[in-house]
Amino acid sequence: MKLKIEGWIEVGLFPDNAKHLLRNAVLCYKADAFNEGLLMSYLGFLVIIKNRIMTANKPGLFIQQNWDKLLRRLHMRINGFSTY
Repeated sequence: MKLKIEGWIEVGLFPDNAKHLLRNAVLCYKADAFNEGLLMSYLGFLVIIKNRIMTANKPGLFIQQNWDKLLRRLHMRINGFSTY
């Protein structure tokens, strides 16, 4: 049986890695692996949020220097480097 969220994942404009995580979450939920499904869902939504921040325009109240720093930190974390 196909769940509504599966259709939402397919039609959504999400990065491929987020779609992969969300599909795996659905598989986990269907297999009654709820903790694992929750983790995959959480990671999938984090990827979506990161992607949207990185492609967004700077908010009006953000200082350009702070916005650039935030984008650099997100980019480094995506590429596997820690900035902390």
